[in-house]
Amino acid sequence: MRIGVLIHARDIRFSRRERWLLHFILAAARERGHSVEILQGLGSHPPLDVLIPHVDLTVRPPEYHRFLVRYDRVLNRGVRDISKRALGGRVLSAGEDFNGPVILKADLNFGGRPELQIIPGRRLRSELMLRLRGLPFARRWTEAMFWRWTPCLSSRDYRIYASVREVPPQAFHNPNLVVQPFEPEEQEGLYALRKWTFLGNAETCSRSLSPEPIVKASNRIPGRGEAVPVPEELREFRRQLGMDFGKIDFLVRGGRPIVLDVNPTPSVSTEGGMRGATRRAPLFAEALERWTTHANEAADRRSCH
Repeated sequence: MRIGVLIHARDIRFSRRERWLLHFILAAARERGHSVEILQGLGSHPPLDVLIPHVDLTVRPPEYHRFLVRYDRVLNRGVRDISKRALGGRVLSAGEDFNGPVILKADLNFGGRPELQIIPGRRLRSELMLRLRGLPFARRWTEAMFWRWTPCLSSRDYRIYASVREVPPQAFHNPNLVVQPFEPEEQEGLYALRKWTFLGNAETCSRSLSPEPIVKASNRIPGRGEAVPVPEELREFRRQLGMDFGKIDFLVRGGRPIVLDVNPTPSVSTEGGMRGATRRAPLFAEALERWTTHANEAADRRSCH
């Protein structure tokens, strides 16, 4: 099987180090006898059995989306926009009648940091905002400018407020930020985060616990993770999104799943994560074979009609 991976022409991170889950899957696919070709940009159009877009941006550029038409079998073909606004979660406006805590975070995937690497001028603007915010004088003014103009927001800068009224008003005018209801999943005084990782019909789903309200790999409690089932509502969400490969972060509150983040280019950030990725990679590589076979069979049925 000939596997192609499409990355952005200005992507310099994909080949630097094995931090992407896809790297582990491709290694397992090579061990199974498959070939892998990396397409950096849109300059080549080699024959492939399956193409995997790995364009690490929140919104897939139109020219990259049009490129996919050249191939019959494409993972995540329909996943074009994974911004918080596009995913359908509730986004609050200034002065909205909402009672309860809220969270201020980035609209873009991974805080908008991939865009700093790829979109010209964006890194300069981000650095300018950070320097402005760090000035020792006029702190109220510099904070206001930061919330109004910052192009990205690291998860360490996410803020939880007791109400909408406490959110800096400038943040509501920044299209790179969103204010959403803060509805945590709690267990025994801890906060939970669930992660569903999948490729085709292969999947893992786990729940981590943390004393911090914003659960991250760096603050999870070791040894408290556990496998959990995937809610059927979330499976339906994935079907509607047209997502074949990636990761969905979510929580369950009041018996219903709440999607926090969707990522078709999942990364591996810890040593434990790397061990888990190595262990799961052969299962995902086998699932890729099945997905491609089923896609071929579906194409044959369509051609018969």
